[in-house]
Amino acid sequence: MLSKKLNNKGYMLVEIIIASVLAFSVAYYLLNLTYDFKDKNEDVYFSTATLSDKINITKNIMNDLEGKEVKIISSKNDNNSSYVILEVDTINNLKKIYIDKAKKTITYGKLKGDENSNFDVSDNSYYQKTIDNFLEFGNISIESSSNYIYIQIPISNIYSDNTYDIKLLIKGGGTPSNSLPATNKIGDLYNDGSSINTVHIGGDESNPEVKLNATQGIMLDNNGDYRYYGKNPNNYVTFNDETWRIIGSFNDVDDGTGKKETRLKIIRNGSIGSYSFDSYPAGSNSGTGITDWGESDLKSELNNLYYNSKSGTCYNGLNNASTTCDFTSIGLDSIARNMITDAIYYSGSSEISSIYVNLLYDDERNTTEDIATSKIAIMYASDYGYATDLSLCIDKLNDYSSSNCKNNNWLFNNKNESIMTPRGIYSHLWEVSSSGEVVNTRVAAYPREIRPVVYLKSNIKITGGTGTSSDPYKLSI
Repeated sequence: MLSKKLNNKGYMLVEIIIASVLAFSVAYYLLNLTYDFKDKNEDVYFSTATLSDKINITKNIMNDLEGKEVKIISSKNDNNSSYVILEVDTINNLKKIYIDKAKKTITYGKLKGDENSNFDVSDNSYYQKTIDNFLEFGNISIESSSNYIYIQIPISNIYSDNTYDIKLLIKGGGTPSNSLPATNKIGDLYNDGSSINTVHIGGDESNPEVKLNATQGIMLDNNGDYRYYGKNPNNYVTFNDETWRIIGSFNDVDDGTGKKETRLKIIRNGSIGSYSFDSYPAGSNSGTGITDWGESDLKSELNNLYYNSKSGTCYNGLNNASTTCDFTSIGLDSIARNMITDAIYYSGSSEISSIYVNLLYDDERNTTEDIATSKIAIMYASDYGYATDLSLCIDKLNDYSSSNCKNNNWLFNNKNESIMTPRGIYSHLWEVSSSGEVVNTRVAAYPREIRPVVYLKSNIKITGGTGTSSDPYKLSI
């Protein structure tokens, strides 16, 4: 009897163990099933939520833009925000798509004034959407053709690798483009969110400040203009089927009629030859020529022969020494001629041989008489002076042969080069020497390397490229 009871207890213990194992297995299976279901359910929820955001964002903006003439005015991307400014139907009707990445909001609507104004929240088009916390906005990108604009806004899921592009297809009555006005592009690059280094010219706190975006190689100078500076900034541009480079974006450029606009100033990357600024016949002013740009031989040669891609006679020495100059293959073609504008060039003089660039700039423009309107010119001494990295170069222009100055100046080309600025006495001009300094001992008749400079029309756009030497900016009207 005792043996039988022990056997029954043994069976019961085995049964309890077996039952426990089965129960644990079933519980484990159900728990895994629950987690799998939860994961799948979250994925579905995230995707559905994202899809809903895509539909809502697209619908509200597209309803306002449908069938209208839309043009891109400017755009910007940085770590904190992105935006696109659109011109809709009329020049005074600016709409903006603005993304605040930290607040995870997208706002659309009409601006009260210019590009820098606030949204008009009373306008019917005003709209704001906040996306869910598990989503993040990326940078806006733009595509275009002759009859549509694609504005793409990436949204990513922080819990997965999924990225969804909100793609706004805008069909307008005009010819929208992804291009930015060339002058706006330079300003947008300077204001890209990179750190800005403020320095005093010459390292002297009594001199004006300039602000440097080292990432882009763009300076906001003490006159409020944007200039490219440094050793080799990304300012390459295709113009006249050649490589030119952007000097900068300049405000209030007068076309000679009193009309002042912000315009892009560019310079040919290579020389077109070595010619006199001006020359006189023997016995007249010692054959040395004059320093007034408006009356110079070089102005006539550039704005006639070079401008029209012709050959002819150019001066290249004292006493009206001349040579044949053939610009038939390197002169401006019809497309390039259509892109440039007349502009006033100043011939204000400076007799001081040791001077900082800001003072020379003031001297160049300190004149009401020695001005001339032309389509093609050459660079000023101040253009060369501001092109160096002023955080490294603290010298005056006559000492720009120092390695800190010339080796960090993209306009330095190891040649004796002609520039616009007169010395103001006799027939002497400033020039950039082959060693890098800017000196004012050159006689106008002495031949020097010539690199043409032009101002572009205000409606010129940058339609492609990244500005590098291998991928220059592309221009169009």
